[in-house]
Amino acid sequence: MCFQDKLKSTQTIAYKTLYNAFNSGKRSHIYLISGDSHSPLKETALFIAKSFLCEQDVLACENCHTCKSIDNKSYPDFKFINEEGNDILKDDIISLQEEFALTALAGKAKVYIIHLIENGGAFAMNKLLKFIEEPSEDVYGILTTKNISKVLPTIISRCQVIKLIDIDKNDLKNDYIKEGIPNDDAYILSQCESNLEKGIELYKDEKYSKIRNNVLDSFDLIINKKDDLLYYAQRSIYPMIDKKNNESIKIYLDMLNAYLLDYLLDSKNITFNTKLDINDKEYLENVISKIMITRSKLDGFLNDSLLLDRLFIDIIKKER
Repeated sequence: MCFQDKLKSTQTIAYKTLYNAFNSGKRSHIYLISGDSHSPLKETALFIAKSFLCEQDVLACENCHTCKSIDNKSYPDFKFINEEGNDILKDDIISLQEEFALTALAGKAKVYIIHLIENGGAFAMNKLLKFIEEPSEDVYGILTTKNISKVLPTIISRCQVIKLIDIDKNDLKNDYIKEGIPNDDAYILSQCESNLEKGIELYKDEKYSKIRNNVLDSFDLIINKKDDLLYYAQRSIYPMIDKKNNESIKIYLDMLNAYLLDYLLDSKNITFNTKLDINDKEYLENVISKIMITRSKLDGFLNDSLLLDRLFIDIIKKER
């Protein structure tokens, strides 16, 4: 399934808004895509970028040379800032301004994406604001955010906001099952990856089973022997940390949260060998809350090890 078909079926309002704008020639110079942590923010932003530059259809055809060049980041008049979701610096915006002040090389338009705009500091956002206040006729931008409340109102007011609705996780789980993925894994993937193709790719990656084993061990320690959790984390979880890409840690936290939440709610999406003690409910609610807070901080925190230290120490200190 191409992304346009997926967007059309799962994000009907967003799709219609984009189609009508591009079909009528009334497309905005800058879009702000808002959604939760599981929404296809980057995929939607890339699709819009391709739609600005693709000449084969109203929206991106996804198959032409231009669309494929944008996918592999080789198109000369396209720039993707902060693809990994880290901090956005003033120099990133200055570089964008300087680069986009030049004449387009490949076509009539230049397009940029800035991912997770809420991760920009005050100086960077002020620079961006000046850049978008008077857009050049041939420059188009797409911003994304997981937390629109943290985006400057002055930036929001200059954008056309497209809100992505939360994906039905049960439907997504069934889609994974249709692809031949076992029930437990289908549920876990539905909580960790909203993009079906990427989820299947993750499932086939050898890191998936390693992360899942770490989650199973962590779950067992949280339930039965929490005092050993920090030692285990330092030995088995911290080696997953990559300064350039914290995707494995994100998957680990999402997966651990999925296990604990299913166990707490007795939803029976995952098979457990032990039953929840009624006295553990408040304790697990606190643990899940801590995991969610830690997960939300990952993209804007410089030291993943320190962040995880705080999480595991807090879990150990919580009384049952």
